[in-house]
Order: sequence, then C-alpha cells, then structure tokens
Amino acid sequence: QISSCIQVCDYTEKVDTPAMYEKPTKRLQAQLRHAHNILRGLEVSSNVASKKKMLRDTCLADNANFFQQQLEYARRYKIMNPDLMRSEYPKFIYMLQDIMRDQVQEQFGFSIKHDIVTVHAVLKKFGKLALLDDPAMKIATTPVPM
Repeated sequence: QISSCIQVCDYTEKVDTPAMYEKPTKRLQAQLRHAHNILRGLEVSSNVASKKKMLRDTCLADNANFFQQQLEYARRYKIMNPDLMRSEYPKFIYMLQDIMRDQVQEQFGFSIKHDIVTVHAVLKKFGKLALLDDPAMKIATTPVPM
C-alpha cells in the first residue's frame, strides 16, 4: 500500500525544490498538505468500507497507531527486500524525515516514529530469548532450497 501511495505522489517534486527552501513557511505548508494527503490515502486504501467516515474526520491523530504500524511495516519490508521499492523508498524516507520535524508533528498531533519490530524484541517482550540459543533454531530457520 505504501509503495503505491508513494508511487503516485509528487511529494519530493513539490516540497524539495529550491523555490520552497527560499520560503520556509510555504515549504512547511506544502509538507503538511502533501504528507496529510499521503497519510489519508494510505488510511482510505486500507479500509475502503469506512472511507467516508475517515474522509470526514480531520484528525489524523485518531489513527496514529495505524500510521505508525503501516510506516514501520514499509521500513521492515524494505530491510527484508532491499532490491524492491528502489524508486519509491527514497521519497518515502524524505517524507518521513519531514514529518519528524517538530512543527509538522505539532500540527498532526502525534509522532509518526515507531521502532521496527524484530524477532528479538518480541521474544524479549515475552521472556523467551532462550529460543534464540536453541540448537534447532538454525535448522528451523534455514530456507528450503528450490
């Protein structure tokens, strides 16, 4: 979903231009508008049944957890598949960097930051780190040859 949203957006073409850097206020407005539209598009594309309600609501902070998870999934997906999303990922990262600015977060009412969920973090959360030392782990996680 994020790949599609980023693919059709013109975020970097509109926000990261020399003219925008000369007018910081105008650049901030463009960042807010484009990031808001991308997040809205992501929200609507994930739940078409309730899109009318989502479009009426103007507060993105109500779905902060959803946005954090979706953006974390995209980052994790790229880590696991480095040769995919080659043209979309840089735009995605530029947008994330802009959204992390204090002024933008203040306007959105939440922080988009979310740690990447790893196997280690999940096992630690449930007190099961010993599973990683299990001798059968290497066999269990070895890819099956095709």
